[in-house]
Amino acid sequence: KNGEGACAFRPIYLIPSGAKLFEKVIARKLEKQIGEKCPLSSFQFGFKKGLSAIGAVDKVKSAAKMEMEKPISARSSVCGLRLI
Repeated sequence: KNGEGACAFRPIYLIPSGAKLFEKVIARKLEKQIGEKCPLSSFQFGFKKGLSAIGAVDKVKSAAKMEMEKPISARSSVCGLRLI
């Protein structure tokens, strides 16, 4: 594409401040409701503050490492993960 002219640029949409405020209020209410009435599993990493995919990978890696340290006859499952 030619970098000159208005057609070369994509439009942006700026959400009004009121909509941003409304979103934050709703998000806080949802977090409170979910936390009180329906606590999320400790295995839930998405949509929880302070947790990420890296934490989930670390949890799986730790569990696999613990299983691999057991004698073969005592392992609960065979895991095909390569520990880094």
